Amino acid sequence: MRASHQRVRGTVIIGVGLLLAGCAPGLIPNIPFLMSAETMERRHADWELRRAELAMLETYRVRREFSEHYNKPACDENTGEDCFQGEYECPVCLWREDRAELIRLGELYDSVAQRLGDPPRGTSVYRLNWLAGQRVGLWTRQGQPERAQAAADACRAEYWWCEALRGLARQRAGDFHVAGEHFDRALEAMPAARACYWQEIALYADSNATSLAHDGYGRQMRQLGSFGDRNCPEERDVEAFWILADPLWSVPGNPRRAEHFARMTDLHVHHLFLESMDPHGAHLLEHHTLVLRHGWPTGFDYSGDPLAIRNRRSLMPPRRGAAPQVVSDPWRRNPRMRLHYGRGQAFTVALEPEQALRAGPEVFAPRPATGGESYAPPFGPVEPLDLQSGFFRTAGRDVLIVRSAVPPTARPAAGPWQFITWDGARFRQAPVPASGDTLAVIVATPWEAQVVSLESVHEEGAWRGRSGTRPPQALPDVAISSVILVDDVEGSPNGLTEALARMLPGTRLPAGTRAAAYWEMYADSPVNAAVDVAVRRTERPGLISRITGGRPPELRVRWEEVMEPVSGMTHRTFDLDLHTLQPGSWQLELVLTLHTGEELRSEALFTVFEP
Repeated sequence: MRASHQRVRGTVIIGVGLLLAGCAPGLIPNIPFLMSAETMERRHADWELRRAELAMLETYRVRREFSEHYNKPACDENTGEDCFQGEYECPVCLWREDRAELIRLGELYDSVAQRLGDPPRGTSVYRLNWLAGQRVGLWTRQGQPERAQAAADACRAEYWWCEALRGLARQRAGDFHVAGEHFDRALEAMPAARACYWQEIALYADSNATSLAHDGYGRQMRQLGSFGDRNCPEERDVEAFWILADPLWSVPGNPRRAEHFARMTDLHVHHLFLESMDPHGAHLLEHHTLVLRHGWPTGFDYSGDPLAIRNRRSLMPPRRGAAPQVVSDPWRRNPRMRLHYGRGQAFTVALEPEQALRAGPEVFAPRPATGGESYAPPFGPVEPLDLQSGFFRTAGRDVLIVRSAVPPTARPAAGPWQFITWDGARFRQAPVPASGDTLAVIVATPWEAQVVSLESVHEEGAWRGRSGTRPPQALPDVAISSVILVDDVEGSPNGLTEALARMLPGTRLPAGTRAAAYWEMYADSPVNAAVDVAVRRTERPGLISRITGGRPPELRVRWEEVMEPVSGMTHRTFDLDLHTLQPGSWQLELVLTLHTGEELRSEALFTVFEP
């Protein structure tokens, strides 16, 4: 009887085992002594990754009473060196004496990555991405670019993410050209939706010379900060935007573009960090806008009692509703706390190429840092140069002439002056001979709308003058040149060479300037034409002028003559009575009406200011 009972029990155990094997074969690898070698390797890899995550949580979740620290200096270094890996909302910092904690954490990350080597198949991709991002992010914020680059080169996460991290490490080390190549490969390999989002620049759309109703690519905006209802921008529009945003075309690479994608990568590193701290995360749209527009905060201070927020315990910003709210900064609702952002110069020019090719120098001039997007160029501050340009023909060639003034400064240039033009598709370069205190360039180029740039790097920064320029329209038998402003001291210039020597070195004129306008006509036979010249204000009149009915003054001159070209060319000069013009932006328009009724137009833009 006992033997029969034992046989029945053994049969039941075997039956249950067979049932489990047949119905739930996935449970077998969970039994330690039945795990395969591959499964054990994967579990070991996942445990190593989890160990690194737990170490991070232990390091950063240490909450301290704010009263112990508020009298110490604020986080005035690049955010992230001291301040919880960079999240803008943290009120408590890891101070310099606590830097060793972060160094130990980074060394733990390195040791875990070294033990993992090539992770076995099936290892959590999310945690591999997390570890790679935290390693590179921590070492870059600790100011150790060699360790950051080594961590990025040893990345074993997704290919696109590794390339983005390599770009971040190279960019933070100052190698912008190589960083740009890494970011290009990352954009090609990452999911299409992410690549579209990384290239969205609508938050830059309130730069000058553009409307808030359109983003930087000229697309209509339904709502500022609303990205989900857009199509991806065209590749040519993206390329044009970053070409126009590049601080210096004469410096290899595009440091401004590299900075943008480095911030995008850093944001993703930070989001992986936040998701570890709080699985529910936080609303990140405002965070994106702040970091991309301003950069990471460099510190904070309080305008009132710093103990007012001592009861704030969470690292997360306040939770919001499902619908995104566009605000400048969640902390600025509390007047007691003020965040400080790095200073720089606003460079991003949110213009369509067609607009850029006709924009004046003031649109491209670097602007002082404001509450909007700012960027500090790696070669130092860029000082704006004024310049004037125009299209002419000489010796059977189409040429573009440009003139500017050498900046009155004792700082020597580190290299020669560079002249570069961009016609929306390609670049052209020409040498710049410096003559005394002026820069004069004459370069053979087709009559095509272009953006011209005069650039030079000196010991403490750079000079740059950039402007759009468009040639006049031409008829098959008759054409006219651009109208340029020349000094009105020694009579009319006798030809283009003399006109270039007397060309004003810019389009910003002090009130009362004595100036004349010079232009040329090209034809093989005498031309009977009427010449109309008008100088009118381009901006809208002020409120008082509109109320009182006053209109801005307009200078207008008209004459008729028969012009007889010599060797296919004739030139004309007329005085400009600028002392009657009020400060503001003005347009000079010359219209040549032929006896056939056809018209040729040439324009020049200039600004009058109080000296």
